[in-house]
Amino acid sequence: MNLITSKPVNFLLGKVQLFLFVFPFLVLIQTVVAAPSVDAVLNAVSFALGCVSLLYLFISDQIRISFRGFGPLFLFVAYLVLSTTWAPAGMKTISTHFTVRTLLTLVQAFVMVNVLGREGLFRSLKQVAILVVLCNLAFMIVFPVQSSWYGEDSSRIQGMFTSPNNMGQFLAFAFIVINFVEREKLPLVALLALDAMIVFQLFKCDSMTSLSGVILIFICYRLRFLLKPLFFVVIAAGLIVPHLNTIFGESTASLGVNNRDLTFTGRTGVWEIMMSDLKTQDRLATGFGSGGYWMPEEGFSPYNHIHELEWWPGQGHNGYMDILVMTGVLGLCLFVFFLLRTITSLFRRVPFEEPVCYFLFLIVLINNITEASFFREKHLYFVLLSLVYWCLFLEREEAPALEERQSEEGLRLLHA
Repeated sequence: MNLITSKPVNFLLGKVQLFLFVFPFLVLIQTVVAAPSVDAVLNAVSFALGCVSLLYLFISDQIRISFRGFGPLFLFVAYLVLSTTWAPAGMKTISTHFTVRTLLTLVQAFVMVNVLGREGLFRSLKQVAILVVLCNLAFMIVFPVQSSWYGEDSSRIQGMFTSPNNMGQFLAFAFIVINFVEREKLPLVALLALDAMIVFQLFKCDSMTSLSGVILIFICYRLRFLLKPLFFVVIAAGLIVPHLNTIFGESTASLGVNNRDLTFTGRTGVWEIMMSDLKTQDRLATGFGSGGYWMPEEGFSPYNHIHELEWWPGQGHNGYMDILVMTGVLGLCLFVFFLLRTITSLFRRVPFEEPVCYFLFLIVLINNITEASFFREKHLYFVLLSLVYWCLFLEREEAPALEERQSEEGLRLLHA
């Protein structure tokens, strides 16, 4: 036993980081008690843990993740870092901060997978998912006004989260880990009750992307032959949907009280402005640089025209458009190559008897049709994407959880 393998250090590198980076507890604290000072403290703690994770890579001699096959990720990340050099002059600081935090998130995901192992990681994810599902339901019941998206308007519920979409994203993730991680260890009654709570909350938040994702995942679990084609269909949909107005002609029609347009997203105005900014500023090939387009917290940027909207999107509301506006066409091509190679590795390295990796990756892809979570620092779905990616390269025979289980089995046989 040394410092790196000690329980306190493993706890700091593993489960503590799960709370600070995988789950938006920072958002929950801000929503419930409106404490910006807590925001500053947790940001400082999270940055410190990021540095600890980086240090771990240099001093640990127990790296269990193979680096073979991660070339496409390295290519895209290298290009992402390079893109900060051509970010607009007034956005250099924001661009650097955004990129550093994004890289730290990738490193932290690597360390969490290496420390916890595949089984330990997903078991921890499941435990926290159950806790948040129960807490969110209780919050909705006890504080109905605060849970509503527009205060008294209860047509959509955001619960403890900052928006109905964030709530839907978490619930879709919770459905996957609760149903596909050690399912047999939950009594059937408890499993059905948790599923009912998740579906109820999904309908209340009206996050159609997350609800559709859960339905597709349930169908693919029963009809396995649909799974692989669905990955490519979802990626194609994510690339095409933002350009439907260009393909089929513009429409000013809207659907429903939430201003969904004929693409069923309500995001067409955002995508049109992003494309216009790229073209008029001659940045279609290279983009605005990593983190060089979006201002934090509704700040005004002279480099884009997003402020012309009646609402502040804060992100591209499509993962591929978000990558495009940061890195241009070349960066988007590198990113799609990374996704396709990851899908190949997923089907080659992970048996379908462990479906959680498949479905977590799939729900991230589905979400990025109408939201942007690819390579966005501290976003739940970006961290999930990173965790699943590193899990693909974790040597099964070297996984810590597997070693521990084999040791326990050996002791039982010895005593028998």
